[in-house]
Amino acid sequence: FLAGPVSSPGVQTAPIGGVGLVWLASPATVAAGGFAQALPVWSVGAHSPIHRVLLDELAGGLPHRSVNVCNNVQTMIAIVAGGGGAALFPETMVRAAMAAGVLCEVHAPPRRTIAFEAAIRSGEQDPVILELFRRAAALRID
Repeated sequence: FLAGPVSSPGVQTAPIGGVGLVWLASPATVAAGGFAQALPVWSVGAHSPIHRVLLDELAGGLPHRSVNVCNNVQTMIAIVAGGGGAALFPETMVRAAMAAGVLCEVHAPPRRTIAFEAAIRSGEQDPVILELFRRAAALRID
């Protein structure tokens, strides 16, 4: 499963839905003024379409101190929840942290969503893997 769209001759994909994005920070960071204090911003790597949305948001005038990259969303959640800045997250991945009050919205969400896809190697022949892909392709993100 990955953020798409993916375009590669060696990969077959199936769309499973779109996900909204949310700008989040710790409650203390939000209470201290959020982006008014030019926060450090955390992002997944440049290979991700989420990174492109983040850069577009920052180019639109969102004040920030730096853009830091971390390829592990759970680590980014911990950094941001600990007061280490703000990040743009797929909403479905942070619902529990938001519901628990660990993370709060710090800025209006982007209007763009991110498409997610199930992916498999184009030449895959293992029947178990093919069946898993068939089932994964039938999933829908809510």
